[in-house]
Amino acid sequence: MFRVGTSLFCILLATNLWADCAPDYRSDKKSGIFIQDFAISGTSSLSSADLLSIRSKFTGACVDEDTDGLSQLVKYSFQNEGYYQAEVKNIDTHVLDALERPKPINLEAEVVEGHIFKFGEVSFVGNHALQTPALRDSFSLAKGEIFNRNSIGNGLEGVRKLYARNGFGDAAFISEDSADLANFTMNLKLTVQEGPQYHMGKLVILGKQDDIAPRLQTAWGISEGTIFDFGYPREYLKANGELLPSSFTENDLQIIRNCPEASVTVTLILQESALASQPPPRAVSCEESPDKNQ
Repeated sequence: MFRVGTSLFCILLATNLWADCAPDYRSDKKSGIFIQDFAISGTSSLSSADLLSIRSKFTGACVDEDTDGLSQLVKYSFQNEGYYQAEVKNIDTHVLDALERPKPINLEAEVVEGHIFKFGEVSFVGNHALQTPALRDSFSLAKGEIFNRNSIGNGLEGVRKLYARNGFGDAAFISEDSADLANFTMNLKLTVQEGPQYHMGKLVILGKQDDIAPRLQTAWGISEGTIFDFGYPREYLKANGELLPSSFTENDLQIIRNCPEASVTVTLILQESALASQPPPRAVSCEESPDKNQ
């Protein structure tokens, strides 16, 4: 009886451990695989401590059951250590229990790490409203520091947020990285398509909430006609959540763009029933500009 109970306890414990994915990269949280152990071969310059550091980032993680996706994740982990040209030569998964969800596996990868690369230059093309020094400040990596993929990603996200906070909600970016093999540096070029700079139009509150609407209007911090900060609405909802109905969600704050006029109408929907009698304005794309229809 004790042995049966112990076995059952071990099974339950293992199931709970596999369910606690850290981190969790799955697109579908009800499927995927759980990496119980990770073995790396093929490297020539990494110490045991270096390999253990990389392995620890995978052990306990849950990922999609996709070999290509796994290879990318392994490659990215080496790039975060400076191995910009790391190549995953082979990857194998060994399923430990096919009935578990997510399925526990042992992961094996053969990796040729290559040379350590450093971060080189960042160049910007197409930026007119924001100057290069301000954009460069979004990247924490200084020239000559060891390349780190996550830092580059954070820098690109920082540039996007900087544009969004300055009214460029339609800004698009194309990043191109290149290797200087003579100096083992990685250079980055970011091409920017700024689009229109939006300004604040009207704040429209839908729903008969007479005691709340004036307070919400007063709390709104962007004056009509000023540059619209696309990061502000989330801050506004967080600061004024106690004024909103319990049924209110982020989807009930709508940012409606009129591209030809470069203006934004912000709509707060306090009652869904109000949409029948007072629908929010329609978004207008730049393709619908009267100038383009002539």
